[in-house]
Amino acid sequence: KEVFLDRSEQEDVPTLIDRKDNVFIISNRKSKYPVLQLDLTLISDLVVVIVSATCGGIAFACLGQPVITGYLLAGSIIGPGGFSFVNELVQVETVAQFGVIFLLFALGLEFSTAKVSIFVF
Repeated sequence: KEVFLDRSEQEDVPTLIDRKDNVFIISNRKSKYPVLQLDLTLISDLVVVIVSATCGGIAFACLGQPVITGYLLAGSIIGPGGFSFVNELVQVETVAQFGVIFLLFALGLEFSTAKVSIFVF
């Protein structure tokens, strides 16, 4: 993965640019030492995802439907195919992949050899 530092002539803020032209600010203008910047956009996107999933889950639970359907519908509405409320797609997708891993792990804990043998034989 090619990553290089770029010094902009307009601003004296060193930035990190990767191969896909994503720009990351790695230092503070007021400090002469590199300081990581807090990414408020990612935090606000995660709050939007959690609040919408909670609202969708509660709504579908009140309707007597599976809660996972509410989660999927909420994700479809706020995602890039819907109203596009999420700005940091790559970072939110990474967090979503962790969610899928935990979901598959929880499903794996639910299965036992007795339950699996019913479906096989």
